[in-house]
Amino acid sequence: MDKDILDKFSRINWEFTEENTQYLTHSFHQYPARFIPQIPKVLIENLTKKGDTILDPFCGCGTTLVECQINERNAIGIDLNPLACLISKVKTTPLDEQKLVVFWKSLKEEINKEIMKSKNSSLDFFLNQKTDYDNRNKISLEIILPNRRKSAKFTEDITNEILIIKDKINDIPDQEFRDFLNIGLSATIYSCFDSRSRKFDFWRTFERRIERMSNLMIGYNLQLTKTSYKPKVKIFNDDARRYPEEISRESVDLVITSPTYVNVFDYYRIHIYNLIFLELDYENFRQKEMGAHRRNKENRFRLLTEYLADMYRAIQEINKATKTNGHICIVAGDSCIEFERIHTHKHFITLGKSLGLRHLKTITRNIDPGSKYANRAIGNIEKEHILIFKKTDNRIDLTKNLIISKINSILTKYEEHIKTSKGTCIRENAKLTKERLLLNQEKIRKAIDKIPLDIIK
Repeated sequence: MDKDILDKFSRINWEFTEENTQYLTHSFHQYPARFIPQIPKVLIENLTKKGDTILDPFCGCGTTLVECQINERNAIGIDLNPLACLISKVKTTPLDEQKLVVFWKSLKEEINKEIMKSKNSSLDFFLNQKTDYDNRNKISLEIILPNRRKSAKFTEDITNEILIIKDKINDIPDQEFRDFLNIGLSATIYSCFDSRSRKFDFWRTFERRIERMSNLMIGYNLQLTKTSYKPKVKIFNDDARRYPEEISRESVDLVITSPTYVNVFDYYRIHIYNLIFLELDYENFRQKEMGAHRRNKENRFRLLTEYLADMYRAIQEINKATKTNGHICIVAGDSCIEFERIHTHKHFITLGKSLGLRHLKTITRNIDPGSKYANRAIGNIEKEHILIFKKTDNRIDLTKNLIISKINSILTKYEEHIKTSKGTCIRENAKLTKERLLLNQEKIRKAIDKIPLDIIK
């Protein structure tokens, strides 16, 4: 059976260049480096049957979970980012269309009225003097934005509109509708943050966003009415390195996931404005985010050590949760550390094999570098890889010495490599001195020496 499926996979054009990637609720909210829905869709259809359970331990904005739901599979999602979990929840929660129309019509009129009333008042006067806001959550009165140039996007007028919208949303008694509207608010905050316009019309952008989301939700509901099996979706704001007790051993038929890339994004920084304005608790996420670009700036080879140790623990948890003969699909792309190319997908194969997984196939697909990487200066990487494993062994032992040994082997190979081939991930026309590239030999040697310390962070 595996051979037939793998042969079929070889005949598929995994580029999906002509297909719509923003259908149904997939386009509710912007999210960096997400994979297109056609990838989990094909894997779900070929590796599972109706009623099976699929896990995404790095679920991000819920692409896998949406595809599970419309394809009649149960879904479990895990993510450290509380915003990601809220997006995933909203995208997979059908809403009553009539209630949605009524709620939105009434809310739109109230918000518009309050915004118009506030136009001629200063923000301080409006927040402190308007009796309509005596019951405002006091936290929202003390918005403290990061000391970054992007914070200037949130002018007094825009901040005022965000607080008005948020307060009106908080007045809605139904939690699911509040979540839906908060994700619309968050998506508009993201658009404001990302906008190049000097005058961003926040209220009108939010209005259009909610109306578009409402139409997409109607389509999503219609799609779900066509299914005979009503799948369950569970989402945990938790750590992929240690699953919550609710996820039983050998309870998952298929894993589809794309772990965070090393040294590429700081999801905490990207989503900081959304997290602040939505008053989500982000401190745990900030401290535990894996592979974050902001970490180990003095020696990013040490960041690679931490990342590989994290991925060992994550794959071990995947192995525990997956049924024997179940499949595990990991979407991974290369990255760059200190101007050297890091073949992340090859390391995942090594980690998987050491934990008892059988590597069946690697599918390589072309990508737009701008779709996965915030800064092309880290390397012009144009491919990603879909790794397909099968769990054939219940071996789940993971010792500190094993991790040290495997990571030592990986870093030692990089050390030997950069002695003869330096700067394998430098963008075109970039100029780096010999001294800067030679410094990598010293850095990687220090990173190897620090492996026992760094793997326990």
